[in-house]
Amino acid sequence: MIGLLIMGSVALSGTVLAAEEKWKDGVLFVGEKIASLEGHTAYKIVFGLKPGKCTGDIVSVSEWLKMREGTLIQTYPGKGDVKRVRGDEWYQPNGTKVKVCNRSGQKAVLVGVQFRPE
Repeated sequence: MIGLLIMGSVALSGTVLAAEEKWKDGVLFVGEKIASLEGHTAYKIVFGLKPGKCTGDIVSVSEWLKMREGTLIQTYPGKGDVKRVRGDEWYQPNGTKVKVCNRSGQKAVLVGVQFRPE
């Protein structure tokens, strides 16, 4: 429930980070601390990849995510690929291993809330 409340605040304040979004080498990552809760700190994030860019292997923290624009392909070891498109929402538990790629012809951006251990 708390994750949903925080995710709602992300949707309502979506323009807060927009002015600070800066791409570097085809990757966008902006984070803003929004709350501390039970040994974790919640961060609002904006993450994006330009066409043809991929991350290396990532081990995620707990996070609620929503695609804002474009298409991303997430590859989960042993589970295969998941295509994420504008409007898709999902949760990734702490320790999720994933590789993310933008195989489309346009930039892809997601927003979300990460719960990082303090």
